[in-house]
Amino acid sequence: MKLNKLFIALAILAVAFGGCKKKSNSTTTAPSTNTQTYLRFSMDGVSKNFENTGSEMYYMFSNIESYVGSSDQGIMLINDDHDITNDSLNNLKGRKLPIHTPGASGFGGRILFSDNGNYYDSEDAASNPFPANYFRINNITFIKTETTSIQRNDYYILEGDFVCNTSSGGADKHVTNGTFRLVVFIMTL
Repeated sequence: MKLNKLFIALAILAVAFGGCKKKSNSTTTAPSTNTQTYLRFSMDGVSKNFENTGSEMYYMFSNIESYVGSSDQGIMLINDDHDITNDSLNNLKGRKLPIHTPGASGFGGRILFSDNGNYYDSEDAASNPFPANYFRINNITFIKTETTSIQRNDYYILEGDFVCNTSSGGADKHVTNGTFRLVVFIMTL
C-alpha cells in the first residue's frame, strides 16, 4: 500500500514539474516569509540556538520533515504504521511521543542537527528510553491551504519540546531543554 502511494506521489511530481523550465527541487518553503522558526536546546550544558525565517519542508505520507531555514537543524515526525493526516497530526497535540527508533511502530520524533562539523541524529543514539526521553507537540497552528488540480497542501506551525540522546558516530550526547517552532505541510492527493 505504501509503495503504491509512493509511486503515485512520484508520478504526480514528475508530471507537475516535468514541463517546467526552471530547475526545481523537492522542498517546499514556508508560505509566509514572516514565520520565525527555531530549534533550541542544551547539549553537554552548552546552549544551542538555531533561528531563521521559514522552513525547508518535506512530506512523504508517513514522514514529515522540517528544518530551520535551509539548514541541517530540524525535526522529523514519523508514523511507521500509517500516513500522517491532518486529523492524526492534530490528535498529537500535548502527547509525549517516544524518540523514533528504526523498526518501531506508531508515532515518534527525531531530532537532527549539525554542530562543530558533526551531524547529530537522535536515531543514531544507543538508547532513548521513554518517557524520560521524548518529543512533544505543544501547539499546532493552522496557517493556510494551497490547492492545485492534483493536490492540497495544508500548512501548520508546530511548537514543542524534547529531551533525547543523540550521536554523531561516537559517544551519545544528552540533549535537554529542547524547544522547536517549525512549519510543516500535509499533502492530500
